Formats: sequence, C-alpha cells, structure tokens
Amino acid sequence: MPPATSLQFFRKKQSVDQFGLERPQSLPIFRDCVAKELVSTERRIELLRQSYYGPSNEVEQDIKRWLDPLSRVLSENRISYFLCKSQLDDAVYKFRRSEGDPTLAIDFDKEAVKIVMDIVDRVMNDLKTGFADIIKELKTFTEYMWKYCLSFSSSEGDIYLDTALNYERQRKEFLQAINFNLNDIVNMAEQFETKGMRVQDLGFVARDLAERCKATHAPFLVIIPQAFENLKNAIAGIRKWLEADEGYADFIHYDVREMEQKKDAHEKVTRELQTKCSNSEHKLKTARRHLADIAAEVKSFEAREVVLLKEKNEVLKQLKDIQDNIEIKTYRKEEMKQRLEELKAYELDSFKQVERDITELNDKKPVFNRRLEDINKKLETINERKQQMTQREHHVIDTKAEVKRLKKEFRKCEVEQERIEGNLSRLREILRYKTAPEVLKKIFHGMPLTARHVVNKGKRPLMDKLERSCKITASNIDHDWCKLYRALPFHPPRGEETISNDIDEINKEYMRTLSEEMCRQSLWRWRRMHTRASLEDLKKALLSIRRKDIIDLIEEDIMRRASKPNIPSPAFRTVRFPKLHT
Repeated sequence: MPPATSLQFFRKKQSVDQFGLERPQSLPIFRDCVAKELVSTERRIELLRQSYYGPSNEVEQDIKRWLDPLSRVLSENRISYFLCKSQLDDAVYKFRRSEGDPTLAIDFDKEAVKIVMDIVDRVMNDLKTGFADIIKELKTFTEYMWKYCLSFSSSEGDIYLDTALNYERQRKEFLQAINFNLNDIVNMAEQFETKGMRVQDLGFVARDLAERCKATHAPFLVIIPQAFENLKNAIAGIRKWLEADEGYADFIHYDVREMEQKKDAHEKVTRELQTKCSNSEHKLKTARRHLADIAAEVKSFEAREVVLLKEKNEVLKQLKDIQDNIEIKTYRKEEMKQRLEELKAYELDSFKQVERDITELNDKKPVFNRRLEDINKKLETINERKQQMTQREHHVIDTKAEVKRLKKEFRKCEVEQERIEGNLSRLREILRYKTAPEVLKKIFHGMPLTARHVVNKGKRPLMDKLERSCKITASNIDHDWCKLYRALPFHPPRGEETISNDIDEINKEYMRTLSEEMCRQSLWRWRRMHTRASLEDLKKALLSIRRKDIIDLIEEDIMRRASKPNIPSPAFRTVRFPKLHT
C-alpha cells in the first residue's frame, strides 16, 4: 500500500471527533465542523425535550399536573415553600415505613407522596445524568474552540492592537459564559439537594414559567426548563464565538491597511519635522555666528567709546565756559553801555575790547557745537550696534527655544513612528498566524509558532548602561559635543590633530542634521576607537567640561531602571463583537 500523502489528508472530510487525533485542515473547515455538530446537538436536545415533556412540548400542563399532589404533601407537612429536598425527609420516611409495614396506620396521602418522590427523583436523575453526554460534548467543542480559535494576543496592550485585545477578552467572556451555563445545570441539582434554591436563583425563563404556573413555592419544578435554556445559551455562545472568530481575520486585515496608511502619513510628518529641525538648527548656527561678529565689533568699540565720552565731557565743559564768559561779558557790556557818555577814553577802549571778546566767543561756539555733534553721532552709532547685538541675542534665544521645541516634537514623532511600526509588525504577524494552515499543525503538536532563529530577527538588542548613557548625553549635550569629544580618553591615544579631523569630518558629513546626531556619531566613533570605553570615562569627560547636569540625568536613569521595570500602561478602544447573554 503506498504511503499516505498530505494531499489525501486535505481531501478527506473531517469531523469534530477526529480533532483529538489529528489537526484541523484549516480554520474555516474547523468552524464548519463545529457548526454542523451544533446542529446535531440541537436535534438531540430537542429529542430529549420531547422525551421529557412529550411531542406537544406541554411544559406548563406538566408543571400544573404536578402541583396538586405536591400541594397536598406540603400542606400535610406544613411546608409553605419547597426549597430543599431534605424538607420532605419526614414524608419520605413515613412512606418507606408504610411500605415495609402494611398494618401501619396511614394518616397522609400516600399516593401524593409517591408522585412527589417520583418527580423529585426524576428531576435529580435527569439533571445529573440525562444531560451529561450533551454537556460533555459541548465542553469538548468549547475546548477545541479555545485551542484553535485564538487571538494570538494578550488581553492588555497598546491601543493600536485594540481589535486583537478586544477579541482576546471576548474569548474569555465566551468561555466563562458557556462554562457557567453548562456547570449551572449540575449545580442546580446540588443546590436543591443541599443548601436550597429559590426561584430568584434561576434564570428569566424559569422565573417567568414559575410565575405563570403559580409554582414559585416549588422552584425545582422549573429546573428542567432552565437546564434546556442553559443548553440553548451555551450553543448560542459557541455560535457567536464562531461568528466572532470568522470575522477576526477581516478586522485584523482592515487594521493592517489602516495602520499602513497611518504609517505613511506619519512618516511624511516626521520628514517634514526633520527638515524643520535641520533648517532651524542652521538658522541658529547663522544667528550665533552673526551675534559673535557683532559682539566682537561692539567689544572693539569699548575703548573708543570711553575716549569719545571723555571728549564729549570736555567739549561740554568748554561750551559751558564759553557760555558763561559770554553772559558775563554781555552783562559788563550792558552796564558800560548805560553810562557810555560818561566813559573816559581808556574805559571806552575797554568797552570795545568787551565787544570784541563777545564776538570772538560767539565765533568759537559753532566749532565746539559741530565737534559735539560729531561725537554724538559716533556714540549713537555705537549704541545702535549695541542695540543690534541685544536684538540678535534675543533672536538667538528665541531660535534656540524654537530648535528645542522642534527637536522635542521630532523626538515624539520618532517614538510614535516606532510605536506604529512595531504594532503594524505585530498585526501582520497576527494576520499571518490567523490565516496560515501550518499554524494549526503547530498548535496541535504544541510547537512554538515562530522558529527560534527568527524570534529576535529585526529587533534591537537591549541597550547596556553605556549605550543608554550615550543616548542621554546626545539628547542633552547640544553644541558642547565638540568639547566632550576632545575631553574623552582614547586607547590607543589619538593626537590632537586626528581628533580635530574627526570633528571636521562629522561636521561636514552631518552638517544638515541636529547636534544630537553629531554627538551620537562622535560617541559611536569614540566607542569604536577606544578599546576600554566605559561609563566612568564618559562621566569624567562630562565633568571636565562642566556638564554635571547630564551626569545627574544618567544616574537618575540608572536608578529608575534598577528600581522599577518599564511596564506600558494599557489603553483600549472597543470593537463590537456579538455579546453572549447568560
């Protein structure tokens, strides 16, 4: 006989009974098999219902027929509510004695007691054994559903995986509800035998039936209808589970397409932010260069400004002296003019000399005024340069703040981009698991879904302390990375000229990038060139350039990671699957 082939395996028809011995050929075939078996189970339940109540399914008539003998027995035993089987122990004891001793006087309705005993025994036996095969079969279906209808996700995680997270929670709800309905059938019998059971403990169908038949004082009469309702709920739960599992792959497929669109849009935003950061960084460099130029120019004016202020004071003093002399001589002239006729010859010469002095002094004033105006213009030019320097300082501060804001926004964008890419990869993986037939084979044999050699493929290894510290340093060092690179130790030693060449190469190659990237490249080169690179070397270099603030950030990060693991907070968004009502 020729060996069996995989083609023969996929051609033959499967049933649920074979899933214990062989894997399902595919998920759609598995769901079809379970759905067909549910139809067969429903037929068996209907046959069981007919065997219990008859072809006409007259449940209410059956219950009302039992109420009369039960009422007589309860009345004889002075019982208002028949909640527990042990309440009829006395009546059963009398009935047993009367059967063993025919001469015993009977003061109770023997026929009614016998009917009630038969009803109670029948209900208990049916609950414990009559539904056992169907319950076992439905639990088997549920176990297979739990095994093969997987979400391939946990019930908590990122909001972008909300479909997978929600379906995993739905699976748990379905399993819990189905098992509750099935286990409740046997639990009702045990509760009636031991602790007692009220109508309020049953479901809506049983409560409504008890009220219509006026049997609320004897809840055990409606236990069997409630058991059939529980089986109906369990089958409905399995069907809804099948429906949810059938649509799960489509939901994941839609999420993958939506995530791909989100990724493309976010990549565009990230590139735009990167361009803005680069432009603002270049703008900041230009503003700092202009500020340095004007600061050097203003500094060169300091000595000249002192000389000009001194000359200005001297000119003002001379102008004041001239004005004072003019006023004095004018006063003398006016005084002499009043007695001009009385003046003698030598006094007349004095009067003329005063007039000449006044004229001479007035001729000197414009010269000093022009000189003062010239000095003021030069001082105004110096003050204008100072004001320009102040404006450029403010411009540098504003530009620096803008660069910091854009860098922070760009970093957030990068983190969100990594988050989107990671979740997109996870959704694609879930979709592949959900649609690949070979996954069912691995589940059946208990094999890992992903081979060992590709488990960590594409994932970054965990960063050590030095790498995390370099990352923190690059994010906060700003323009001091050149100083840091010169302060770092090298073994074997690198000369000053070689270090300067390294800085020039980094500046030239990453001219259009952020300072953070330049520092990252310099630290990467240091770790590659320095065979003994350590965290202590980095700390000493930072301390030598007076950047203890970065050392504090590094130590804070180390302490935080040592004391508290990084656990992402869950965030959820509801995706509506069919609900199961218990």
